[in-house]
Amino acid sequence: MPYHYEPRTVIHQPRAVWAVAVVLGSVLLYSAGLQMLLEEQQLAGTMVSRALWQSVVGRLGGEVKFQPATGSLSAVVPFFNVLCLTTLCSMFTWWVGAAGLWRRRGGNFWNSLFLWGWRGWRWLAIPIAWSLLWLFPLGDAWTLLLTATTPFWWTAGCAGWAAEWFFLLSAENKSAADGSAVDNYRLPLSVWVATAVFVACFFVMNRQLYAGLQTPHGDSAMYEEHLWNLTHGKGFRSFLDYDTQRQPPQFRLFLGEHIQVVHVLLLPLYLLWPSHLLLELSESLALGSGAVAVFWITRRHTTCTRTAALLSCAYLLYFPMHYLDIAVDFKTFRPICFGVPLILFALDQWERGRPKTMLLLLALALSAKEDYAMIIAPLGVWIALTRPSSVAEIAARRQRFWWGGSLAVFGLLYLIVVVKFAIPLFRGGDVHYVRYFPEQLGETPGELVVSLLRHPLVTAGYLFTLANLLFALSLLLPLGGVPLLSPSRLAVAVPLFGVLCLNQIAQNTQHHFHAPLVPILFWAAGAGLARAPRGFAPRWALASSITTGLLFSLSPAGITFWDPGSAGYWRQWYLPGERAEKFAAVLEQIPASAVVASTDFVHPRFTHHRRSYDYSDYRPQVPDDTDYIVIDTRHRYSSVKIPEEVKEYRDDPQTWELLPDQTDGYFIILKRRETEPQ
Repeated sequence: MPYHYEPRTVIHQPRAVWAVAVVLGSVLLYSAGLQMLLEEQQLAGTMVSRALWQSVVGRLGGEVKFQPATGSLSAVVPFFNVLCLTTLCSMFTWWVGAAGLWRRRGGNFWNSLFLWGWRGWRWLAIPIAWSLLWLFPLGDAWTLLLTATTPFWWTAGCAGWAAEWFFLLSAENKSAADGSAVDNYRLPLSVWVATAVFVACFFVMNRQLYAGLQTPHGDSAMYEEHLWNLTHGKGFRSFLDYDTQRQPPQFRLFLGEHIQVVHVLLLPLYLLWPSHLLLELSESLALGSGAVAVFWITRRHTTCTRTAALLSCAYLLYFPMHYLDIAVDFKTFRPICFGVPLILFALDQWERGRPKTMLLLLALALSAKEDYAMIIAPLGVWIALTRPSSVAEIAARRQRFWWGGSLAVFGLLYLIVVVKFAIPLFRGGDVHYVRYFPEQLGETPGELVVSLLRHPLVTAGYLFTLANLLFALSLLLPLGGVPLLSPSRLAVAVPLFGVLCLNQIAQNTQHHFHAPLVPILFWAAGAGLARAPRGFAPRWALASSITTGLLFSLSPAGITFWDPGSAGYWRQWYLPGERAEKFAAVLEQIPASAVVASTDFVHPRFTHHRRSYDYSDYRPQVPDDTDYIVIDTRHRYSSVKIPEEVKEYRDDPQTWELLPDQTDGYFIILKRRETEPQ
């Protein structure tokens, strides 16, 4: 049942002198901090590209210099120019913001002006505090901490400033809580529109990446190959992994990687549209649909439609969720993402009193990846131990205990069976991701568990690091820390978070490993908003998602997307170029009945051929049944530029012939010579 805590909102009218002092003092100190930020490329580089930083410095009349002693860049920026820019922006937003409040709230314009100045500009104390902390030389660790957390200080200040204005704008509007409607399935138009925009945006981005030959086969398009092979009698496998020491090549089922089969549910649609783009669209739809569950959960706890809609929009703008659709390395499809909405809808169904539907959804989430067992087990503990909040639930307390206890035991047993028996059975050895953990903790899952129990101090040394602190901040601060208001729910994510902190490649939000944490964070946020001031907290969460997304998101909501100097600039990735146009001539020369070995980014185009092997440095030789070798000389990881660098053509010209180049050097095609009959 929802909480009905409704803090009373009291807005005190400040004295004019204090409001003016806050604005002027904040502008002065903020300008000093901004100057320090702009003068150190190492600090500015945590927020924008080097090229954009140099452009801003130049426009402010500054000069960039190279520091031979440190090998880094710095700048000299006139403080007067920074102060003028900050003052101009502050005066404009102060007066325009006050005018908006005056028109909405009525009363005296000067009262609105002083109120907005007092409440808005005091949020600049957060980035000002960051700049003042640099005055304390506490060692290299302190410097590294301040440098790494720079974006969060500045985005928090901007988020609070924006949230304050929107809160003041609506503070006089009384949102009636409709307790009788908290469990219906209605959605406001704003949620529908925001979800549609998210899905359309990310599908178009994924489509453009695929059209431009920017989608890798490994860990993205290989999942579509699973479906193709299943529908053509080749089993649940990709030809990405094979043992070249054995002829014919030996392939293992994908279950030797993960117990991850949720994408098989797309087979009925795949028979109608056998394309990788079906998987991309399905993933974007799945992730976007999570906003619906977030809305229902939040409305139930807060009994407020507007608050629920704001948190739903925050979910869609949450940059760690964006990386689930398009990762930092531009891998675009992961079945684990389907578990995010499934867990959210499962939690919604539990709160509606439908435990059987919840179990079905949790089972589907487990099919997205075994990682979700580390969410399901502690969720069961939470269900078993949570104190009932209504008389009706007290009567069913024993039933809740058994539901939760059984779920916890099942989640733990499932994880043990999968890691200890199932994956090794299909793989012929231990799970491959054990090598991602520190060697000092062990080389098998059993050794890892023993190390955690016997050597807690050693484990703590790997847990409490700057990288893991930034990981936690990246998950919590884009929501303004609101999930912390429901600590018992947030605790459900702690076991998996701890495991990810030990995983040496999963300690950030730019890949996919954090996917199971996302639904728990928003579940906790939805419940936490019921304990916070109703007007400000949801706007603070939404503003935090927006401001952090500006710096970290690869979507059009982020600066990176529009910055020509960034690695994620849209013209570089989302406009198919000459390389993609030239590839059409390659496809024309290779029949669908051929066996093809190809490099990664063109590999997805050959998965519908008889067989499609991976041609890379990981494969010392191509299988004997290979008919064609296709090498993309212009993709970002290519080490082969000319035919003479192809080992097969160089070392065995009697077997391989070079086909005439019709692509101006973009691609190299080798064809196996036909063997003359004896």
